[in-house]
Amino acid sequence: NGQIDTTFTYVPVHLEYIISEILKNSCRATVEYTQKIGRVEFPHVTVTISKGKNFIGIRVRDQGGGVPAKDLPSIFDYSYTTVPQDDIGGGSCNTKENIFAGVSKMAMQSGLGGPIAGLGYGLPLARIYAKYFGGSMDLISLHGYGCDVFLKLKQIDESLDDLQI
Repeated sequence: NGQIDTTFTYVPVHLEYIISEILKNSCRATVEYTQKIGRVEFPHVTVTISKGKNFIGIRVRDQGGGVPAKDLPSIFDYSYTTVPQDDIGGGSCNTKENIFAGVSKMAMQSGLGGPIAGLGYGLPLARIYAKYFGGSMDLISLHGYGCDVFLKLKQIDESLDDLQI
């Protein structure tokens, strides 16, 4: 949705990491919550893009059940996870129980990656990447429905002369 033809200058590997972490969490929550409530069809995870003069805004909206209010202060803390310990690193591969565990297990066996979820480093690191270059990342939860993640990224250009990498 939004201004899908938008282009801007940014560090590709950081952008890829940030977006993949947000989408991974949204998709995982949506799949698990949909199965939990017995819904027949999976709702869409919606991405909306908006471009300002020096910033790009990206909103990722899901219907993954949201985050309980008591857990919101911890959502960007290192090692905080909602993933059951048995599912970390591939755990159960029963599709009905954990659709992402099989993908994670195959990736680890092939040497292409680690656990797809559960270590508690994904969102905190994604937020650090966004903030490092002058942006922000915020999560708004409607517990029992879903989450909106708002990502604001500052375009990297020659006005960032004082940036040290």
